[in-house]
Amino acid sequence: MNIPAKFNLMGQTIEVEYLKGLRVETDGVGEAAYGLNKIRIQENAEGNPRTREAIEETFCHELVHWILKMMEENNLRIDERFVGIFSRLLHQALSTFSWD
Repeated sequence: MNIPAKFNLMGQTIEVEYLKGLRVETDGVGEAAYGLNKIRIQENAEGNPRTREAIEETFCHELVHWILKMMEENNLRIDERFVGIFSRLLHQALSTFSWD
């Protein structure tokens, strides 16, 4: 699965940013930074090893947060269980597409 450098949602450009110390700063591996119009992802770094699949799953997770924010579905947006399951299903579908 390819992660974009940026994409658009409802006329807003969202940039994807990789950080070495996000886990240290936020105690998380990803962040939907709404005020910055960014998805911030903990990259594979010394002291914070991450597989490509884990990084892709993090992107999908934060993308789901962004989509739900744009839909004004705030109860779903803050429901980490829902976002987690939805994003893992989305990642599986996107990473297993077959083009015959």
